Amino acid sequence: MLTAFCRYGRAKYAAAAITSTLTSACPSADKAVPCSLCLRPVDRTASHVAVSRTAFEGVSQPWLISAWVCYERELAVYCSSFAEPRLTSEAALKGQSDIA
Repeated sequence: MLTAFCRYGRAKYAAAAITSTLTSACPSADKAVPCSLCLRPVDRTASHVAVSRTAFEGVSQPWLISAWVCYERELAVYCSSFAEPRLTSEAALKGQSDIA
């Protein structure tokens, strides 16, 4: 699921709002990391939910079909107690169908 911010300040504010609620922010790139909320181990080689702040260049319009990632910072990783990939995907699809 992607959220677009029209201004850098708004994206920075959203990132600060997310990280202010976390027990363990900005996870490492290891294969197993602690959940950002409860510190339980999260296996990154299995399906999981993560939140990252990403900047793109060369974004196709009107729909995001292709783009180059020029900046990415992972903000949080969640264990299945807080977010399940399947449910997160379904929520994103529901949100898209509400817009269309």
